[in-house]
Amino acid sequence: MPARWNDELTYKYVELYKEHECLWNTNSTLYKRKDARQSALEEIVRKMGLENFTTEDAKQRVSLRVTYQQESHKIDKSLSSAAGLEDVYKPS
Repeated sequence: MPARWNDELTYKYVELYKEHECLWNTNSTLYKRKDARQSALEEIVRKMGLENFTTEDAKQRVSLRVTYQQESHKIDKSLSSAAGLEDVYKPS
């Protein structure tokens, strides 16, 4: 698996991930079914067509969403407590 993905690979992954609600929609009946989630990850891996890209790698790519949420929360928190624009948190 490439250490750093280009925009095309990232876009393809996100689109495939979006197709499988069981991976991200907590209201989905399949969300809590481990077998459904595993099957969805296996399909994503197959459709990505990358050498040495595993379901574990596909799971780790989800951290991109978690990182975005964490950074977004830091920005919101700093906006509510900042004295001025120079005090607002700026992600690197």
